[in-house]
Amino acid sequence: MIETNIPEINVDELMEKIRAEVRQRKERGGTLHRTVPPANYAPPSNLYAKVDLSKIGSIPEPEPFEYKEEGYHINDFLKYHDQHFVINAYRGILRRGPDSEALQYFLKNLRSGKMTKAEVLGRLRYAPEGRAAKVKISGLLWNFTIQSSFRIPVLGYCSRLATGIVNLPVIIRNMQVLEENAFTQLQQQGNDLNNALGQLGSGLERKADRQELEVGLDSKADRQELEVGLDSKADRQELEAGLERKADRQELETGLERKADRQELEAGLERKADRQELEVGLDSKAEKEQIEPIKNEIREILRQTRDHKLNIIDQQRRLKLLLEEARKRLPEPLSTGQIKKMVKEEDHLLDAAYVSFEDQFRGTREDIKERQKIYLPYIRKSGAGEKKSPLLDIGCGRGEWLEVLEEEEFVAQGIDINSVLVEECRGRGSEVVEGDAIEYLRSLTDASIGAVTGFHIIEHLPFGLLVALLDETVRILKSGGVAIFETPNPENILVSAFKYYFDPTHRNPLPPGMIKFLVESRGLCQVEVLRLHPDEPSSRLQDDGSEIVERFNEYFYGPQDYAVVGYKA
Repeated sequence: MIETNIPEINVDELMEKIRAEVRQRKERGGTLHRTVPPANYAPPSNLYAKVDLSKIGSIPEPEPFEYKEEGYHINDFLKYHDQHFVINAYRGILRRGPDSEALQYFLKNLRSGKMTKAEVLGRLRYAPEGRAAKVKISGLLWNFTIQSSFRIPVLGYCSRLATGIVNLPVIIRNMQVLEENAFTQLQQQGNDLNNALGQLGSGLERKADRQELEVGLDSKADRQELEVGLDSKADRQELEAGLERKADRQELETGLERKADRQELEAGLERKADRQELEVGLDSKAEKEQIEPIKNEIREILRQTRDHKLNIIDQQRRLKLLLEEARKRLPEPLSTGQIKKMVKEEDHLLDAAYVSFEDQFRGTREDIKERQKIYLPYIRKSGAGEKKSPLLDIGCGRGEWLEVLEEEEFVAQGIDINSVLVEECRGRGSEVVEGDAIEYLRSLTDASIGAVTGFHIIEHLPFGLLVALLDETVRILKSGGVAIFETPNPENILVSAFKYYFDPTHRNPLPPGMIKFLVESRGLCQVEVLRLHPDEPSSRLQDDGSEIVERFNEYFYGPQDYAVVGYKA
């Protein structure tokens, strides 16, 4: 828009005032008089100075954060405070800025004293995203470990007390420095405020002087020239024409302003349309973010509905069997065989619940199938999987391994005691027998099976049944046949102390060395232990060549499962 300082003028009113002023001058025989400033008057150089109130009590900004590719020392971060510390910690460790929730979380804990700077750095550095970034920070691991230990009941209190006593001189010195800095800052803020108020008062006085000065800015020579020129009619007409041209110019400028306003309005409407379009996009993104949790809840509801449906169907089937048996014998007494059948059905009351547990914690079928493909070379090496040398999978569960074997065109059969899982496998076209594994193995002839496999089954058995399972496996295997048993690896501390007990039917962890010895002692040879499924590399602590870090990664993030593979001579 075109800006102009030309005021709006009423030409007729102005001319009338000028004529009246001229007549009065002629009647008095003098000249028009206006106050003129002295010839030696000079306005102060800081007349237009402004007071900058933004600087009153300001705290100097910390020095800029420096990115280092080769790594940092912990002191590179500790010199920053409050939100500058959190922001620079994110920039240095994660190579990005913090989101608002994380920033508020860490600031709240820092300001309340619930968390130290070293703990903030450690949580960022040793989180999965921090381990993936692999930023080296010297001195952090020791500080983070010590300060994290403070949270341990009793021991943490003693450690904190001992550390406080050792660092007492440093704490006292820091408090003195903090007190002096606070006093100096308050004194400086008071001085700044007094100076600002003084500048504000001087500015108001200078504003009054400037207004008084502007009243008499016209020079005497210009005023006399105007008054002399008004006596001439031609000059007056020329002035009127000039005023008309001035009015025309104002009208032109007004038109230009309207054109500029219109263009600006059109541009504003376009920007408004763009903004509305952008807001629609943002609304769509927001709606998507809101819908996603709803979708997850719907999936969870559908999963629970499926589990309840399976449970109800299974209970209905068993109730029907019990009623049929009761109807056959009533009012006559029940036979021993009928009682055993009823008791056997009672053992399956939790089958549907265990299927739901498997779906929740076992993992997806695709993941399990991909993991189990590692055993295919052992099956091919043994020559198993043909019609004359079939494969038997004990405790086949959801049937992922049977599906892998069928895709590779191997002949295989499964057995499981869970009736719901058996029906599920049969629904996928797999050949599965429902029954007890030991009883079924005892029903098979000697040297009739090419391979026996069991995935996460031996940890469910008492020791006596485990020995019986191995003995029957050796008996039914053909010469050169292979046996493969996979189980959780207790060498991983997180597995043996935590994850193992997710399944309430597990008995006790089985060390690899013990199972290898047991398999060899029951008659298998060329026994091999495969340690499988370690955590992702991003979960591990950064390897800095330290033996402690290496052993920590091995014990906490090492293989989560292992398999024992043995052959019959």
